[in-house]
Amino acid sequence: MLSVLTESLSVPSPAGSIGAIVSRPETPGPYPVIVVLHEIFGINPHIQSILRRLAAEGYVAIAPALFDRFEPGFAVGYDPDAVAIGRRYKACLLYTSPSPRDRT
Repeated sequence: MLSVLTESLSVPSPAGSIGAIVSRPETPGPYPVIVVLHEIFGINPHIQSILRRLAAEGYVAIAPALFDRFEPGFAVGYDPDAVAIGRRYKACLLYTSPSPRDRT
């Protein structure tokens, strides 16, 4: 197992920047990259633990915050209310609505 560094960063895109969390081995070197797409719950502690475990095995793991345009920093647990919110945000991605608040 390798020591791991984890940081938040901003990823530019034509539609505006979105956040991301990246974990990588602390030791410099070329490493393969894995993009981890979060579930409807955002980059919650579970997704962050996946990033750290992959980095400890020798990968650079990055999770873009797919819901940042609707709710920056969105991360919730697995209760029924969180599922409902996450499903609305997912629908916004699928239908390119400007905001989940428009899809009530």
